[in-house]
Amino acid sequence: MILEETPDGYVVKRSGDLLSKTIAFRLSAGHYADIRPFLESFPQRSWAAAMRWLLSDERVRAVMAERVRSTSKRKKATS
Repeated sequence: MILEETPDGYVVKRSGDLLSKTIAFRLSAGHYADIRPFLESFPQRSWAAAMRWLLSDERVRAVMAERVRSTSKRKKATS
């Protein structure tokens, strides 16, 4: 299920995706303090909502793709 913002509030919709993978990581207190306002900008105030939003944002996906491309190029050059 996903929570979608509407002009009148929020609507819960079925996403169609099976959520079967768990990702966990640790942050320092400073990094957590930096990201907390971002987390609190979501109605669920959860890491899951924030990470799903980040991974669906085309700008973030473009940065990730560029990182992969630049890493692959370096590996090919050293082989």
